[in-house]
Amino acid sequence: MPLYINHVFYDEINYDKTNKKYLRERFRNYYEDLVERYGIRNNLRIRKQKYIDTAHLSEYLFKNSEVYSVLKEVDLIMRPIWIPPIDPDYCSYELYIKHHFQLKSNIIDIGDVGSLCQFVCIDLINAYLKSTNQYDIALISLESATKHYFRECNMRHAEINFVGSLCAGNNVQKHGIEIIQVVFDNDPHSLLERCVSNVCTLEIDKISNHVLLLYRDKYLSPHFVNLVQKNHYCFMLNKIDYPISSGFLLYCLNKIMLSKNTKIKQYYLIVDEDFESHRMAAILLKY
Repeated sequence: MPLYINHVFYDEINYDKTNKKYLRERFRNYYEDLVERYGIRNNLRIRKQKYIDTAHLSEYLFKNSEVYSVLKEVDLIMRPIWIPPIDPDYCSYELYIKHHFQLKSNIIDIGDVGSLCQFVCIDLINAYLKSTNQYDIALISLESATKHYFRECNMRHAEINFVGSLCAGNNVQKHGIEIIQVVFDNDPHSLLERCVSNVCTLEIDKISNHVLLLYRDKYLSPHFVNLVQKNHYCFMLNKIDYPISSGFLLYCLNKIMLSKNTKIKQYYLIVDEDFESHRMAAILLKY
């Protein structure tokens, strides 16, 4: 049974839009003790920087009336997490969000899967909804920029603050994005072959030159892009200048939904790569 995304919201938050706090001394001491005790070589020396707390990011997300009306009616919410919360005020933001905004559904966090956490959530939602005909599952993403917190650190850190959400279900609404398949692979060539195989199962004569491949400029394996160009596949390449963050998938889905062309069905292939493991993910869509 097809899976449809019927709602998408994405917005980036600058430090002038919402409340911000200074990193507290307890947090600075905690990380400095970790570095000293375990001999971490990444030089995680904390700067005295302001940050946006996850609770404040959730306020910005839920103040959108459309988002709130969708999230209060869904049966389950998944929250992908790449960057752990910085200097948190709550031990569980999932419980805080559920009770603070009086949501009926439980919230499950999906972590320890790298910066491809949104792709993993979509894959889980897809698998979950195959077992039922009447269900709506939402995804909420709240990420605070951590780039400025550490000095001389060679680990990847989120460069932007963003909030986002989507809702997926088996029933398509007026403008729903159909998810055809989600693919993960460690090898660019293997991933591309699997994507091409998926495309070939479609009505290829009708989609030739209508498969738009969206990828992140600078951060996707050049080998993958070269393979696409070398083999002259039917994808139209569209590189996007997007910073280090786990929000690339939501960003693209939001752009797709906002640029709806009702005259023709467009196929999209969104490809991204995990910043630490270099594992790759692709999602094939029709809209």
